[in-house]
Amino acid sequence: MRILLNELKKIFNLKSILVLLFITAAIYYLFIEFHINVFPNGRPEGDAYRISTKIIKEKGINLKDEDINYLYHMKEDRIKEADNYLKNNKKARELNITSYDSLNKEQSKKEGDRAKKIWSLHDDIMFKEGVNAFWELQVMDSFIDKFQYKEEHLKSLKNNKSYGKRVNEMIEKKSTYDILPWFVFNNYNDFIRNTSILILVSIIFMIAPIFTRDKRTSLELLQYTSKRGRALYKDKIKTALIAAPILITIQLGALFFLYTTRKYTVDMFYNSNINSCFSGKLFWFDMTFIQYIILTVILLYLVGFVVTLIICYVSRNVSNYTLLIGVLIPISLTLIHITESIILNKIGNLFLSKYKVPFIIVILIIVSIGLIAKRYRKEKKIDITW
Repeated sequence: MRILLNELKKIFNLKSILVLLFITAAIYYLFIEFHINVFPNGRPEGDAYRISTKIIKEKGINLKDEDINYLYHMKEDRIKEADNYLKNNKKARELNITSYDSLNKEQSKKEGDRAKKIWSLHDDIMFKEGVNAFWELQVMDSFIDKFQYKEEHLKSLKNNKSYGKRVNEMIEKKSTYDILPWFVFNNYNDFIRNTSILILVSIIFMIAPIFTRDKRTSLELLQYTSKRGRALYKDKIKTALIAAPILITIQLGALFFLYTTRKYTVDMFYNSNINSCFSGKLFWFDMTFIQYIILTVILLYLVGFVVTLIICYVSRNVSNYTLLIGVLIPISLTLIHITESIILNKIGNLFLSKYKVPFIIVILIIVSIGLIAKRYRKEKKIDITW
């Protein structure tokens, strides 16, 4: 235990922590802050958020087929608001635009002075004055279209040999009926993918010197002639596997605190099925949004385990920092790319092989453990002067 504590102190030394804080701040402001603070991202996302929360409050997260009438009713209410606005708008009256429908019809005309004036009115309403009713009507049209034709979209896919059976299952279970807007799901994916960059860079930076540091100062020769001897290899691996989850937990805890306490929270969507017709995504499994979040966190811990073992193996085989940096750059970029672009971005995607991401994870785990085991066998018989 004393050895583990001493090794942990070496990893979490003050200088490394200060540098890590700088790295964390830089990556946060470059890649993560936007996805936390800029949500919803402008219009119509802000209007879709407002409508979605209203639907959940009034109907719950799961809609039924007959709720299409409820959506049409919501649209009619906003058409009335738009009509009232146009009746009281001087520019609209001059153009004899008295209703939302008449404005839409006039917008189909692309040429002439009147068309220019109509589009000028449209721009004033949408961008200069930002009238909610008109933005919300765009969202309602999108929601109605997605919900009304949700099964038609699935039926167009069910004859595919690769995922037809799964599509039929979704139709039977009505997996696409929940409220989960596309921007909520995409925002979380962007958040967790960029968070993975921070976590992996932090693990690599903190764990990489674990063996190289002692080898560089020739401390390793003294360690291997001590009573503990070659068992120090296992101690250092254990230390790294303790340090990595500590790093992951602290950083995930801080970032999820910011994610869950921002002004526009997403807790009302936690129990929504991720196959929602409003999310624009289809998966091999039925899972709620909160379960999907937990899954991605578990995947991050698994990847952290893999990266830690691979970094330990590299560190044990490299004798100086310059070579360590040179070797780690391509390895790090590859591991970050696999994690951010494939594992966290493609997990369960219906249009990819069901086993692609699990296969990649299993291979990474086998390779990382295999490298450590291979080096351990060598440690038993290696010449300490090597």
